[in-house]
Amino acid sequence: MPSGGFINMDILNLLRDIHAGLFSLFVSQIVDKYLFPASVYFPWERAMMADSSCCLVVPRDSFTVATIKKALPVSARAKIKYLGNPMMDNLKPSGALDFLKKCIPALFVALLPGSRAPEVYLNWQTILDAVDNLLRTPISNQMIFLVPIVPNLEIDSFSRTLLDMGWKFTAPERIMHDAEDLIFFLKDIIATGSNCDEKNDILNSFSYKKDNALVLLIRGLFPDVASWADAGIAMAGTATEQLVGLGKPVFTIAGNGPQFTNDFAKAQSRLLGNSVSS
Repeated sequence: MPSGGFINMDILNLLRDIHAGLFSLFVSQIVDKYLFPASVYFPWERAMMADSSCCLVVPRDSFTVATIKKALPVSARAKIKYLGNPMMDNLKPSGALDFLKKCIPALFVALLPGSRAPEVYLNWQTILDAVDNLLRTPISNQMIFLVPIVPNLEIDSFSRTLLDMGWKFTAPERIMHDAEDLIFFLKDIIATGSNCDEKNDILNSFSYKKDNALVLLIRGLFPDVASWADAGIAMAGTATEQLVGLGKPVFTIAGNGPQFTNDFAKAQSRLLGNSVSS
């Protein structure tokens, strides 16, 4: 605020703060604190949960369970049960990225731009801007950025953006070191549903280098990427929550949407707490 908080010193300071959005900020803080303190459940949704016709409520995390119980009458709290988060099922890695052991002590960062076109392609450029800023910091370890791409997205769009931003294609053999690793990786990546007809098409969209960093575009294999990641940079919903569920810190960037907007990022940070930083 223009006043720096000293509105009692000058009536003009109060007027400047109101013009700069003091009232909307006040309303937003009231809403966050009293109506939606930790979850995105609206008051009328909580009323339905408290109704006697509702027998069971199963939130996907224990933090939301505790929050809802505080908001409901004592008589309705017993029906709120935490049975685990279904998003954390089926996240066992296949081992397809085990060749990355040869890159240790590199830092592995998952890049998660989302899964919905065309938003994902705009998110991808935003994330690469953040990566460029990160590379300007003094980090001695090599950084390897892992990008799991869902089968319905065009991998060429990711590749073109990398080339436009100064990344150079590098043969994956230089990372995998031997033919056995390469064959294992190709078998697994094709099994996940790649749209590429030729192995060369996969290779040409696989690995890019800039300075002391690598970006690996990977068709699918999210459980493997999540397992290897030390941290994440994300503009995604489910994938961010899964990465945090595995104990990995995630830095999120709000986009223009329609999914990962500033409001979505705020709601996500309320849910996931200190594991997420915007």
